[in-house]
Amino acid sequence: MIKRRLDWLNWFTRSTNGIQHRCRVGRVKLANLRFALLRPQRWRLDDASLQRLLTRGFDEAPRGRQHSMRVRVTSMLLAVVAMVASALTSVAVVAQPVVVELFTSQGCSSCPPAEALLGELARKPNIIALAYHVDYWDDLGWKDRFSIPEAAQRQSGYVRRLSRSGAFTPQAVVSGDTSLVGSNRAAVARAIAEQRDALSVVLSRTGTDLQIGLAERWNEPMDVFVVSYLAEATTKIGRGENAKRSLREFNIVRSFERIGRWDGRPQQMKIALTTLPKDATAVAVLLQRPNQGAIAGASTLSLQ
Repeated sequence: MIKRRLDWLNWFTRSTNGIQHRCRVGRVKLANLRFALLRPQRWRLDDASLQRLLTRGFDEAPRGRQHSMRVRVTSMLLAVVAMVASALTSVAVVAQPVVVELFTSQGCSSCPPAEALLGELARKPNIIALAYHVDYWDDLGWKDRFSIPEAAQRQSGYVRRLSRSGAFTPQAVVSGDTSLVGSNRAAVARAIAEQRDALSVVLSRTGTDLQIGLAERWNEPMDVFVVSYLAEATTKIGRGENAKRSLREFNIVRSFERIGRWDGRPQQMKIALTTLPKDATAVAVLLQRPNQGAIAGASTLSLQ
């Protein structure tokens, strides 16, 4: 998707070189339009707004040349504006996955509402919802059958990275850059709606291998994580804070592994699916900035 935007950017730059040389202010406006080509979801580029973006400020040009410059700009716009606007529109509607990570436990009485919200998010398109069951609640009356040590380790990384005072449940982290209470529906919705980088990750299955396609070029390295998870389970709780309750849980992380670092150039990676837990029903791949920074790309693949 980013490559497609860059192709349009290069094409538009070549098409408007003449205008840049003829108008100092025009150079500024064209720079704005180039930004719009890269981030079209922040702009409403219909015919009128695109024309205003190009022609605003031409009054600062020498008066004797204003009219001829406007005629040239308008003529060019008549030829290209519809094509550019439609292309930008087609790019802008491509939604990218947002990763929501919930740190939870069957021994936490505050967690069931967050689990229910995660289940709703898991059913929505373009949201990758993952539930990490931490193990530090296991000594308080009930051992969570889905707890894994990697869950608490990952949560500790976010505590350090996002300057939290300490780990808590239910904690939700959206796209690796926003921490909040996992049951706060309004806050979670706002965090999901924010604009973020969205790199392409293409997953496929070849025999017993998971193929990971990273086709884009990027200007910084990314850690590559493979997360296997169980889509849904119900557990009857015998003791602890949730005693006598039946908990319905979603997208339960069963394994979490960093498999390498992507250097920003087109690349293929693979892992053996036989190394994943047998109860995993799907797998997610996350591209995350080093030191557990923001998540810039993600994708999922069903294993069934």
